[in-house]
Amino acid sequence: MKELYLTCLFIVLLSARCVFADPIAINRITDLYSNTESTNAVSVPGTRGVVLIDDVLVPLARNPSKLPLAVTSVTVVVNGTPGDSGLLSLWSYPVQEEDGSPGFARTLIDTTTVSYDGAFHPVTFGNSSSVLFTVVPNFAVEPGFGLLFLGLSSGPNGAGWLWADGPDVNGPASYTHVGDRIIRFTSSPPFPSHISFSLDLKGTPVPEPATSSLLAVAFLAGTSCRRLRIRRERLA
Repeated sequence: MKELYLTCLFIVLLSARCVFADPIAINRITDLYSNTESTNAVSVPGTRGVVLIDDVLVPLARNPSKLPLAVTSVTVVVNGTPGDSGLLSLWSYPVQEEDGSPGFARTLIDTTTVSYDGAFHPVTFGNSSSVLFTVVPNFAVEPGFGLLFLGLSSGPNGAGWLWADGPDVNGPASYTHVGDRIIRFTSSPPFPSHISFSLDLKGTPVPEPATSSLLAVAFLAGTSCRRLRIRRERLA
């Protein structure tokens, strides 16, 4: 009888592993957002203590069930003074319900050290195979999209974040977090109509464990254990 119980326990654990397997499989990682078409090769310089913030609008077509997002990588394009190096920090900012702007309760996602040669270069946070961070987008501010905000700050030497506009839709403004203020910026000719930065996000929506999954585990375990019990009774 003890062996039967151990066998049933093994089946339950194996069934649960199959049902609740990590959803962040490499073959499911997709482009959540791509705003990488550069505009006039213009960058906005960052300075110490300042965070440049931009909106990220993930189309509902890529997240139709309005699920949280597991982001596996974020790529930005930056430049700096040749010979300089410094720390780049990636931040997540909440969406304020009242006006859809970024709130102050930011979260540090990741940091990396970058060396500059004067040209624009992509810098990637994350490795596209494991979760960098998880975020719940706001689906009320922009119909048809899930909104979130990401920020980039640099060390004392500063770094420029390349402007971009497309192919994905983005908002017309960006923000700068300085001390206890978050300032909204818009653009006018000859610059692009949108102030937005080069951003590429890869990841996948994260489904929550469903009741059907729990029932599946119970059904598989129960059926297997019953068959084992019947077989033992026949052999006894």
